[in-house]
Amino acid sequence: MPKLATMIAKDLKRFFSELTDFIPSERKWIAFLIFLACVLNLSFFVATYKIDTTPILFKTVEAKEYSYKSYGESVAADQEEKENRVTDRFQFNPNTVSYDELIRLGFSEKVAHVFLNYRNKGGRFFKKEDVQKIYGISDKLYLSIAPYISIERQSNSDNNKKYPKQEEVVSLDINAASPMDYEKLKGIGKGYANRICNFRDKLGGFVTIDQVGETFGLPDSVFQSIKPMLQIHSPSPKKININTATLDAMDSHPYIARWQAEDILNNRPIKDIDQLFKLKSFKKKEYNQRVIPYLTF
Repeated sequence: MPKLATMIAKDLKRFFSELTDFIPSERKWIAFLIFLACVLNLSFFVATYKIDTTPILFKTVEAKEYSYKSYGESVAADQEEKENRVTDRFQFNPNTVSYDELIRLGFSEKVAHVFLNYRNKGGRFFKKEDVQKIYGISDKLYLSIAPYISIERQSNSDNNKKYPKQEEVVSLDINAASPMDYEKLKGIGKGYANRICNFRDKLGGFVTIDQVGETFGLPDSVFQSIKPMLQIHSPSPKKININTATLDAMDSHPYIARWQAEDILNNRPIKDIDQLFKLKSFKKKEYNQRVIPYLTF
């Protein structure tokens, strides 16, 4: 077989050699034909090339004047235009006045929105001069509406009713407390309270107070501030039998990763903790100690 391939290669080499092997007279004719083709091509290009002598005319176009205004200038200009319109005057409380009433008073749409945004974010007007602090209200507009501003003062008893004092918590059982109980702790809102309880349920119950600090998103500063008020009474966590549990059941536990659950599944039955920690996925013994209270064999 190698001999046949060698013969074929030699025949091909000889064929191409003969195909490109020209005698001296043939080479001269080939060179002449190439030269003639170049001359004819160049002559055709020169004969057909024309120079465009048509002059290029530029037409001058007058651009429209464009004026850029920042947001502040836009608000001020809009308000100035609004003040030149016919407006209405009536007594109003800046803490309760509506959007339509502000428009009737001479506010522009933009300044009215700024006014209501300030109030919606918790801003309050305690005296009529506070209205002048709203961005976009000109001196001209303020002077025209100032006589009609009426602010009702709330008594201290009303303020106490609106802002009740939060109940102080002395101690809290972390396994028995509800989300509403956690909300009574300083720094714990509805979101953190629900996260703590959801984390507790996924674990199967807390076995140490420090586990509360493992709640996702809970700042350590907040946890340290509430830690003295947290207590744990007779923890009895829900256990998982790793020899009978399904893959999804083990994977759903916060302390067992899916690849660890698969490793357990592939090496069952497992007799005890020592055998569990011999698995490749549990070789970090100190880190995986936290899962021991939640396992049974």
